[in-house]
Amino acid sequence: MSNFLEELKKRVMVTDGALGTRLQALTGNSQSCIDGFNLDPSYSEIVSLVHRSYVDAGADIIFTNTYGANGIKLDRYARKNQVLAINEEGARLARKVAGDSVFVAGSIGPLERPGGMEAHFEEKLEEVFQEQLQGLANGGVDLFVFETFQDIVEARAALSAAQNFDQPVVFSIGGVTNGRTSLGTTVEEFVVMASGFGVDVIGVNCRGAFDILESVERISQTTSLPLIAMPNAGSPEIDRGRVAYRAEPHFFKDYASRLFEAGVSIVGGCCGTGPEHIRQMAEVAVNTKPPAPRAVSNVRVISHSTVIEPGPVKVSQVEQVFKEVPFVISVEMRAARAGAFSDFIDAGKALARQGVHLFDVPDNAGAKVTMDAMVSAFRLQEETHIPTIMHLSASHRNLIATQSYLLGCHECGIQSVLAVTGDHPNVGDHDKYASRVNDIKSSVNLLKLIGGLNRGKLFNGSECQRTSIFAGAGFNPMRNLTPQLKWLEKKVDAGAKFIYTQPLYCEDDV
Repeated sequence: MSNFLEELKKRVMVTDGALGTRLQALTGNSQSCIDGFNLDPSYSEIVSLVHRSYVDAGADIIFTNTYGANGIKLDRYARKNQVLAINEEGARLARKVAGDSVFVAGSIGPLERPGGMEAHFEEKLEEVFQEQLQGLANGGVDLFVFETFQDIVEARAALSAAQNFDQPVVFSIGGVTNGRTSLGTTVEEFVVMASGFGVDVIGVNCRGAFDILESVERISQTTSLPLIAMPNAGSPEIDRGRVAYRAEPHFFKDYASRLFEAGVSIVGGCCGTGPEHIRQMAEVAVNTKPPAPRAVSNVRVISHSTVIEPGPVKVSQVEQVFKEVPFVISVEMRAARAGAFSDFIDAGKALARQGVHLFDVPDNAGAKVTMDAMVSAFRLQEETHIPTIMHLSASHRNLIATQSYLLGCHECGIQSVLAVTGDHPNVGDHDKYASRVNDIKSSVNLLKLIGGLNRGKLFNGSECQRTSIFAGAGFNPMRNLTPQLKWLEKKVDAGAKFIYTQPLYCEDDV
C-alpha cells in the first residue's frame, strides 16, 4: 500500500511537467503513438530520460507515459491488444527512475470518444478504463491520476472503475474557463460527482495560471479535499502552424506561491512546461507548509450546465416532395467554373418551368474545382424556388470545417444534404497538389455527424444550435451488389433518409 496520502498530510508536493510534447520534441516524432514508446527500445530510453529530468528538477511525483493508453485511443494505431503491456511497461519505466524517493502516478486521460460517430454505453466505458487501470496496477504505480477530464460521463465511468483498486485517486478537471469545461459542466458539479466516488485529491489542469487559480478558488469553497493544480505554460499560440506556449520558467515560481496561498497541496505543470518550470515550483515547495484544513459549508449543486433546448424539428421541403410526389424528377446541376454563374441560374429557371421537383448540386465531383456547392445550392434554391439538395464530401474538409459548413447550410436554408465519401484527389486535375482529408473517413461517419448536429451536439460532445438537415446517401447498384447492399444498410442505420443512385435504364426501353 502506498504511503502517498500520509506524506501529503506532512508536506506540499510537486508533480512533473508536460510529457507527451517533450517526447515529441526530443524524438522529432509527432505522428506515432506516444504511449507506444514504452515498448520500443529506441524510444523507451528517451521516456526514461524525460522522467529523470523531472526527478532531477525536484518533482515529488512523476506521471507514467500512459495518458492515452486506453483501448479506444490505441485502436486508432492498431494497438488495442497492447493496452496492458503499454501501461505495465509505462509504470515500470517510471518506477525505475523514481526509485523509493519519488511517487509514481499512473496517468489516465479521457477517452475523447467521437461523440457524433459512435455511441459507447457507460458500462462499456468503465471496462475500457478498467483494462488500463489493471495494467498500471500490475506495473506498480503508487496512485492513479485522472487528468484533463471534461466529459462527466467519462469521468463517472473512470472513477467507477477505480473502485476496484487500492491505489489513492487524484482527479483533475481539464480545460476550465469561467468555472466551466468546454462541454458546459461546472467545476462544482464535477466536485460533487467525484466526491461521491471517494476521490482523495481533486483539482484542475490544462489552462493558463489565472484560469487555474480562479478554478481552484471555486473548488476550495465546495470541498475540503486536498487540491491539485497543474497550469499550462501560458495560453497557447500558433507559431508557423504549430501550438506554442510562451510562459518562461521563472513565472512558475510566482504561480506556485499563489497556488499554495490558495490552499493547493500539489502543484505541477501541464502543456508547454518542462524541467525548468518544475524546478521553479520545487524551490517554492521546499519552504511551504501544508495548507490548514478548510471549513466548507454544505453546498448543494443540482446543475449549472448550459443546455440548448431543442426546438421543433422542421420538415424539409425535400422530405415533403418525397412524401407527396409519386414520381420525383431531380436534376443534378453543376455551375461551370469558367462560365457565367448567371447561365447556371438561367438553366435552373428553365428546368423549373418544365416541372422538375428537385435540384441536387455535387461537391467537387470528380475531384475537380467547381463553384462551391453551398453557394450554388443556395442561389439555385433562392432563384428558382425549387428545393435543392447539396452533396457533401466527407473527405474534402477537416472535421472543424465540415461542422461549420453544415451549420452554415442550415442557416442558409439548405435543408437537405446528400452525404458522400468524395472522390480521391488522385482522380482529379489537382492530383499533384491536393490531399485527401481523413478526419471523417466515409459517408457513414458523415451521416452520424449530421445526426449529432440534428440533436444539437458537435463531434466533441459540445452543445450547438440544433440543425434540421434531411440527410441522404448514394448507392451504386451497378457494382458487386452484395457488399454494396451491406454498405447501404450501414448508411441507413447511420441516419440516411433517402437514397440516390445513378440512373438505370432497361435495354428494351432505350
